[in-house]
Amino acid sequence: MGIDTYLTVAFWLGILGLLIRSSQVIGKHPRKVEHEVGGDVFGLLIAIAFFVWVCFLKFGG
Repeated sequence: MGIDTYLTVAFWLGILGLLIRSSQVIGKHPRKVEHEVGGDVFGLLIAIAFFVWVCFLKFGG
């Protein structure tokens, strides 16, 4: 159990997070609970940045 295990878990959770975030952006708006599309897009961009960083650490250098 080391950093590779952490990166593997973060990689798969990143894929799951990207799928969930993109479905929120693509989904029906407006939703019953007040959410702005900009907030959903910002969350998606943060998820993409984290996923790219994890991929760089796991597969890159």
